[in-house]
Amino acid sequence: MNSTRWPSATLCSPAERRVEACRNRLVRIDARARFLPKPVSLLFGAVIDGGDSVAPASRMIGIARLKGWIVGAAALFFAVPSALDGRDVAGVLLPEAVSVSGRELNLNGTGVGKEKMLFDVYVIGLYLETKTSDAGAAIKADEGKRIVLTMLRDVSRERFVQAVEKCMVRNSAPFIGTLRSRLDALEQALPALRKGEVVDFTYLPESGTTMRGQGQEMAIPGKDFADALFSAWLGPEPDSKTLQHNLLVGVDSHRLVN
Repeated sequence: MNSTRWPSATLCSPAERRVEACRNRLVRIDARARFLPKPVSLLFGAVIDGGDSVAPASRMIGIARLKGWIVGAAALFFAVPSALDGRDVAGVLLPEAVSVSGRELNLNGTGVGKEKMLFDVYVIGLYLETKTSDAGAAIKADEGKRIVLTMLRDVSRERFVQAVEKCMVRNSAPFIGTLRSRLDALEQALPALRKGEVVDFTYLPESGTTMRGQGQEMAIPGKDFADALFSAWLGPEPDSKTLQHNLLVGVDSHRLVN
C-alpha cells in the first residue's frame, strides 16, 4: 500500500509567508536599533548621542533604500526554494515529485477543472514516472502514474460519479462492457467531497489502480481500467481541451492556458 501524504490546500504561497515574516523581522530590528551601539544604530537611521539627534535626511533615504533591497533580496531568496519544491495552483500547493512504492512520480502538468466553463471546481495534478507532452503516451505507458484532485468547492457524490462515468464512457465506449463491473465498484466507493478535500487515483503496474479519498481506499485491477480512467482527462474527447493541454504543457512551461 502507498503511504505517501496527500498534498494539502493552502490559503497563500509559502513564498508570501516567508516574505511577510522577513518584513516583520525588519520592523522588530528597526525598533531595537536605538538601543544598539552608535556605529550599528547608524545603519538603521538613528544616531545615539544622548538620544536627541537624528540622522541626516540623505542618510534616512539611503537607509530606506537599503531596507527595500533587503526585503527584495529576501523575497527572491525565499521564493526560489518554493518554486523548486512545489507548484502553486489556485492556492493549492502540489509537490514537484512524490514517491510511491519505490517509484518517483513527477508532476507533469496542472490545471483547474471547471463546471460549465464558469466555476472552478478542482485543482488537478498529473504525475507520471516519465514526463511527456503526448497524451497517448501518458495513457499507454505501463508505468506509475497518478491524478490528484483537490476540491475548490463542495461536490456531491452523485455529481462526482456522473462526471467520472460520463468522461470515461465518452473516451472508452467500446470497452465499457468489460469495464462495467469495476466502474460500478469504483462509483460505489467514490465519496462526496467538500472544499479543500483531496481524492487521488494512482496506477502501479504491479497492483492496478488505487483510489483514495476521505478515509476510503479501493484497489481496482487491470491496465485496461487505468487506461479508461486516465482517458477521462487525457483521451481524444476530454471534458476540457484546455485542461488537457495544461496537464501536458507542464513539460515545457508552468504557465496555464485560461
